Amino acid sequence: MPTGGRLFFCGHHANAHLAALVGSGADILDERQLMNA
Repeated sequence: MPTGGRLFFCGHHANAHLAALVGSGADILDERQLMNA
């Protein structure tokens, strides 16, 4: 986030907006593998 904040998405919405997030320079931390651990 440009302001230094954090934005959380569920997996479904993260997938839907991933290209735009990466294109805007967002750092992505994908922890979906931990859901069924």
